Amino acid sequence: MITPAVKAPEARKRPQDGLAVYAFLLALVVMVVPLEADLLTVSLMHRQFLHAGFVAMTCFAVVFTPFLISLRRRERESQARRGRGYLIATGIILALNVLFVGTILIYQFFR
Repeated sequence: MITPAVKAPEARKRPQDGLAVYAFLLALVVMVVPLEADLLTVSLMHRQFLHAGFVAMTCFAVVFTPFLISLRRRERESQARRGRGYLIATGIILALNVLFVGTILIYQFFR
């Protein structure tokens, strides 16, 4: 039996980016679970557009802040952490949320 003279170094797993996971979970709780949609529906039923806009911007900012920090950290340390999938999923949720809220506000405002 032949044994290798030099052992290959064990592949170390890169640590998970906790902020990317946090941003993704925040996006699920705030935007996918009907929390934001319920607040917007109540505001728009009573034609309170300023309140609805404030709710939409606050929910977006709550998710976008950790997303942006994690994205900038990933650009700076490209191979240091894992979590690109969480960032992609969070970005998709944010983009769909902007389309959804924009469509709802425009529709309700001109109705």
